[in-house]
Amino acid sequence: EAFESTLVFFVQWLYDNGHPRSHATALLSALAFFHPRLASTAQLASSHRQVKGWLQLFPTKHKIPMPKSISRLFATRFAQMGRLDCAICLLTGFDNYLRPGESVGARVEDIVYPSAAARSETFRHGVWTLPRTKTGENQSVTMRHDAGAILLPMLTEGRPKRAYLFPALEGQYHRWYHLMAQVAEYFGLQHFKWTPHTPRLGGSTEDFLRLHPILDILRRGRWASVKSLTSYVQQGQSLLAQNQLPQDLGPTLGRLMAMPEEAFARFLLSCRPPPPPLRFASSANPTGLPPRPPRAHSPVGARG
Repeated sequence: EAFESTLVFFVQWLYDNGHPRSHATALLSALAFFHPRLASTAQLASSHRQVKGWLQLFPTKHKIPMPKSISRLFATRFAQMGRLDCAICLLTGFDNYLRPGESVGARVEDIVYPSAAARSETFRHGVWTLPRTKTGENQSVTMRHDAGAILLPMLTEGRPKRAYLFPALEGQYHRWYHLMAQVAEYFGLQHFKWTPHTPRLGGSTEDFLRLHPILDILRRGRWASVKSLTSYVQQGQSLLAQNQLPQDLGPTLGRLMAMPEEAFARFLLSCRPPPPPLRFASSANPTGLPPRPPRAHSPVGARG
């Protein structure tokens, strides 16, 4: 009881001081994750009622799903920036409906490729194992034939098993958030407010609009219920219809979407910046290294 009283005061402090509701929900989720006995809402009933009332006062503003064409546009820009791993992170997150933490926190060992004897067309591109997720432990998703899955072996072969799958992100959400915001600003699309969560929303909404069976989307995205998934994708469909992409991007998006998955994977490889030129040794510079800059004079004068 003393613990919950302290928690109630802290949630109230978050509300009074203008913090986002996500801070309170993240705290409750963390407590349930690390202490499973607190997972039931009855254990921390007052705190959960606080958050529910907070939601009623300030309803959630649903994010606009990221269309597949935009996922390819952003992936192209990441490749041009020399961040192919970010391009692969975005594409695999879109196709596999991955939550941000499932992508950013992934390790090399989480990608499993069956042996040649056991491999079939179904497991052609391997299985993404998910040791811990929002809805349970030891889950997985079978990767489909998309450009991200085609390029993914480049990030797994010859690397330590415990290394982060996407080196540029180092397992940190805020890095992924800022990189996506940077690319959105580059294209003048920052007003859409796409975040690391919107590829999951975009991929599931895209398959819903293509009339994929709702149970297949549910299993692939690991949603808790059909009701939550249906509300999720229907709101995404409505937001997509209300927010049109700039017309000047139309020709570029059309060319990107016209590429088959293998062709788009090759295109991303071709977009990478060239490696820095090699410096060859000469009689004047036998090491081939750039000359050392002259040492600056001390601002306080020479030492005596």
